[in-house]
Amino acid sequence: MRFSSQVRAGLRAALALGLREGAGPVSVREMAADVGVSEHYLEQVMAQLRRAGVVQATRGASGGYELARAATDLRLVDVLRALDGLPEGGDPAAEADPMERVLAAHLARASAAMAAAAEVRLADLVQAVREAGSLMYYI
Repeated sequence: MRFSSQVRAGLRAALALGLREGAGPVSVREMAADVGVSEHYLEQVMAQLRRAGVVQATRGASGGYELARAATDLRLVDVLRALDGLPEGGDPAAEADPMERVLAAHLARASAAMAAAAEVRLADLVQAVREAGSLMYYI
């Protein structure tokens, strides 16, 4: 499955915050360097995650973003829904319009795939990154 750059940036930002969980707010500047996108673009992504309740913002000189809940309570699908507006399942047979019926059938299949993403916790991804040793953070 291929995700948009916005979704990838949001997933990477959530993962970066998960890696720094408990260390306080992380500035957009720091996260943008970790995620590999501009500060302006990341600010837009973070605003969507904040509105969805995935992250919380702290204002001020030492402000930034942190996870709104523990990484063990956040699921991959929470981030995906916040950024992509993933559809909820529906009954394809209930659609009168043939085009809507076909779209609903395919969206139902996509929803089934997203159910698997609902099982993946952000904490699982954080642990996998730590085990892989690809990102090192010094506090």
